[in-house]
Amino acid sequence: MVQIATLKKGNLRQSSRWPHNEKDQMPMFLRTIYATVAVVALCTIGTVGAAQAAGMMIVHHVVADYAKWRPGFDNDKSNQEAAGLTNPHVYQSVDNSKDITITFDMADVAKAKAFATSKTLKATMTKLGVKGKPQISFLNPAPSSFPVPPPPPPGDPTQH
Repeated sequence: MVQIATLKKGNLRQSSRWPHNEKDQMPMFLRTIYATVAVVALCTIGTVGAAQAAGMMIVHHVVADYAKWRPGFDNDKSNQEAAGLTNPHVYQSVDNSKDITITFDMADVAKAKAFATSKTLKATMTKLGVKGKPQISFLNPAPSSFPVPPPPPPGDPTQH
C-alpha cells in the first residue's frame, strides 16, 4: 500500500492511502513521478557508461609478413594494457592480408597518445616488420540523442 501525502500550508500530512481497492488506478501525479525518475535514471546510466569508456584507438599499417607480425603483436599485450588499451581487434584488408587495422578500447587518451608516440612502440613496430608510418586515430564516443521515455504501464487510461 502506498501512502499519498499532500501539502497544507507548507506542512506535509497524510491524506489518503492508495489503492483504496483493487480497481483503483494509479494517480496521475504518481505516473508522472515514475516516468520522470525513469528518464533521469536512463540519462544517468548513459552518462556513467560514457565516462567509463573514454573511447577507441585505431591503428592502420602495412606489415611485411603477417605470420611474423601477429605473434609479436600478441606478445606486446602488457605494454598495450599499461597504456590503457584493451580489447584489441585485428582486421586484415579483403584485398591485401598485409594491410592491417587494429582497434582498441581506450581508457585514457593521454596514456594512449604517449604510447603511440613512444620510442618503444616504434622499435617494436620496426622489429615486427611494419612498413612506413602507421596511421593512428583517437576517437571519443559520440553523444546519443536524448532517451525516449518508457511506455506507460498497461491499462493506462490516458492511452487510446
